[in-house]
Amino acid sequence: MAIGLVGRKSGMTRIFTEDGASIPVTVVEVSPNRVTQIK
Repeated sequence: MAIGLVGRKSGMTRIFTEDGASIPVTVVEVSPNRVTQIK
């Protein structure tokens, strides 16, 4: 069974840690998705 997603880069933003440090993150659009199994 293969595990993975195919997505498209939507943009960049940042998140902040509890001590105030800024971390750049990439926003990826991965829709539509279908759940095929829940364990």
